[in-house]
Amino acid sequence: MPQMPDSLKNVKTILAVSSCKGGVGKSTVAVNLAFSLYQKGYKVGIFDCDVYGPSLPVMLRFQEDTPKMEMYQDEQQQKHIRPVIDPNTGIKMVSFGFVGHAAVMRGSMVTGVMSQLVTQTDWGELDYLVLDMPPGTGDIHLTLSQVCQITAAVIVTTPQKLSVIDVERGISMFSQLNVPSVAVVQNMSYMSLPNGERQYIFGQTDAGYAIADTFGIEQVFELPIEASVAAAGDSGKPFGNKGDSETAKQMDKLTEAVITEVEKIHENRQQPELSWDGERRILRLKLAGGEELGIDPRELRLRDKGAGGVTPPPADLSPDEIVDMGNYAVVIKWSDGVVQVAPHKQLIDGDERGPMPHVELETA
Repeated sequence: MPQMPDSLKNVKTILAVSSCKGGVGKSTVAVNLAFSLYQKGYKVGIFDCDVYGPSLPVMLRFQEDTPKMEMYQDEQQQKHIRPVIDPNTGIKMVSFGFVGHAAVMRGSMVTGVMSQLVTQTDWGELDYLVLDMPPGTGDIHLTLSQVCQITAAVIVTTPQKLSVIDVERGISMFSQLNVPSVAVVQNMSYMSLPNGERQYIFGQTDAGYAIADTFGIEQVFELPIEASVAAAGDSGKPFGNKGDSETAKQMDKLTEAVITEVEKIHENRQQPELSWDGERRILRLKLAGGEELGIDPRELRLRDKGAGGVTPPPADLSPDEIVDMGNYAVVIKWSDGVVQVAPHKQLIDGDERGPMPHVELETA
C-alpha cells in the first residue's frame, strides 16, 4: 500500500461520495453529509474532485466575493495550498472552482491537478475529509483511491435503471480497490403530497435497495424530492441534518450510519474470512470467534442473484479468486468465469432460499 501523503496524515477518515452517473444529486449529498458531520461535532473538510464541473462554490456561497485558494512555499521551498475555510463552521474546502478560471485540459493533466490539490493542501487535523467524486470510473477515481487511501464510500443513485447500472460499476470499482461501500442513498425517490401520501414520479422501483441487496450493503436511505433542498443548494446554504424536512431527517440517519460503519472499519473488527480448501474442494468460512463452517461451492453458486444462479454450475467448480469487499460481502471469481457477490449474512445464515447448508468440518 502506498504511503499516505504528509498532508493527509492527520486526517482520520476519508469518505468518498460517489455515483458513476451524473445528475443524481451526489454533490448535494456530499456537501450536506459533510455539514451534518460538522453539526455532530466533527472536524470536516470537503474536496470537490470535479475539475470540469465543480459544484462547491455554488453550493456554499460567501457573503463577500468567492474566495480563492492560495499557494505558498515553506522554508524548505515545498509548495503548499491553503484551503478556503468557511468562516461560520471552520470547514476546510478545496475545489477547482476556487482557482478562478475554467478547466480546459486533457485527462492526464486533470489527474495531475487533482493529485496536486489533495496532496499539497494544508488539511491539518480532520475527523472526516469528504470527497465529492466526479462521474465515471476513470483515472481520477483510481488515482484518488490510491493516493488518499479512501476509508469508505457512500453510493448515490436514483430510481432509474440507467443510474442503477452505472452505480453497480462504481461499487465494483471500489471493491477492486478494497474500499468498502457502507451506504446507498436513493435520491429523488418520491414527492410528498399535501395529504401525506408519496408520489413515486420515477416509479417505485426500490433500485437502491436492490443494489444494497446485491452487494450486501445494509444501510439504505431514500431522499425525497423537496423544494427546500433545491433552494438550499441554489442559495449556497447547506442544511446538513437541521430542519424539519424529511431530507434533513434522512441525512441525520445517514450520518449516524456512516459514523457507525466507519468506526467498525477503524476498530478493524474481524470479519468472516472465506478461503478455498482444495483438498476437500469446499469453501471454509472462519467466523470472528474462531469457529469454521464448510460451504459447498455449487450450493453457494446456485444462490447467486445474477445469471450464475440460473445456469447449473459445473461439477468441478472452484474459486479462482476471493476478494473481501469490506464490511458486508466477498466477491468470488469462479473457475467458469462467473463473478458472484456473496454477502456475509448469506454465507452464515442463508437467504430467501433458506438456511445455508454447512458442510461438517474435521475437528482438531
